[in-house]
Amino acid sequence: MSMLKQMRRILDVFKQSKGYDANILKHVSLVEASKGKIKCEMVVHDEHLNGYGTLHGGCSATIIDSVSSFAFVTMDDNQAGVSSDINASFIKAAKLGETIVIKSDVLKGYGRVQFANVDICNQAGELLVTGRHTKFMR
Repeated sequence: MSMLKQMRRILDVFKQSKGYDANILKHVSLVEASKGKIKCEMVVHDEHLNGYGTLHGGCSATIIDSVSSFAFVTMDDNQAGVSSDINASFIKAAKLGETIVIKSDVLKGYGRVQFANVDICNQAGELLVTGRHTKFMR
């Protein structure tokens, strides 16, 4: 089975779960998947907005957490791990109806502590949010 097909199956399981991130992931489409790399797209809906009518920072942090976790799963040990650190820098706002492109790259995908970057851009390629996620692997 191709990496993309395998990761789409995993994403579908998360979308159907009762977990916190399922409400955000239900709008995410997986576009590309390869070892250590994930690319997704999502249209910003009302439930993703803050009081200013733009993508909520907490929603962005959840996207960083979830999409980088999928990138970690593409590595040889197939683990998502547990978060030990996550950060986000908010550069530009995404608005209602806008399609965002989410790319995650594993920086270090071996050992007990692993790292990934996530960039959230608009369709024009402008950086909206950038984040880093550190995971502990069992």
